[in-house]
Amino acid sequence: MKPSFLASAVVFLLFISSRAAEGELPMWWSAAEQERTSDGGAAVTFNLLRSEDMTLEEADVFYLLIPRQRSGGSWTCGEAEAYRKAVTVGPGGSISVKIYSGRTERIDLRGKFKAEGRIYYAQTVFSCYGESEVMDGAAERVAEIPSWNAARLISGNAFYRLQTGSEIAVATGVPGALVRVFEDGVHAADVKADDSGTCVYTPPHDESLAKSGYRAKKDLVFEIALQDGGYLSFSTPVYRAYYGQTSLAGGLTLLSASALGSLSIVMYKNRRRR
Repeated sequence: MKPSFLASAVVFLLFISSRAAEGELPMWWSAAEQERTSDGGAAVTFNLLRSEDMTLEEADVFYLLIPRQRSGGSWTCGEAEAYRKAVTVGPGGSISVKIYSGRTERIDLRGKFKAEGRIYYAQTVFSCYGESEVMDGAAERVAEIPSWNAARLISGNAFYRLQTGSEIAVATGVPGALVRVFEDGVHAADVKADDSGTCVYTPPHDESLAKSGYRAKKDLVFEIALQDGGYLSFSTPVYRAYYGQTSLAGGLTLLSASALGSLSIVMYKNRRRR
């Protein structure tokens, strides 16, 4: 291995370590609001979150719609459809994108942004369950999306919502990449991708999330450092565990107590009849 390559690699790793130590936030998509429309569709608003002192210079947004249909006892995915979405820039340079969904499908939202002279790619996946069969009239249908850096969710998808306590694997597209993992903008872990570019992380159970409502979530963000100096973030909402914190022993005890109680009531009523 050439000394110049080793030197570049060391400088790159030192830069990543210093960035993590400084606590710099990633740039990521967050599903801020989901509402059911009057025609039975679903509208989701995504906000682009980043450090407050980061000024965007350029922004371009595309997304894929992957329809899903139930076939027998399982779900099958249809052919992906590509769209371009106009970017809404609000006060203070905030960016939000609203996507309408009229069927059961997965949204794969991607953006390319330039800030502080560096390129950032932000990607998120989100499931929708619209019933109107109407397409988003505010989006531009295109033949395909640009070949930007992108990641892919390859596990943790057995349930229709990702949960805390469940292993989540992401294909980063960068073998051996150092991946910073965030939960709602808080640095949670550093994970190294394997030779295939896959990184694995299990978000721990969150007591406050477990006590919240059905729609309560946290944003799980994987930030991948790219060799050209840019960054790719892959975010997805994670919800409270539905089964992960269930106590089998406690459940059996409660079931046994309920059964004994019911049996006692039946025996007592039979005695009274005699």
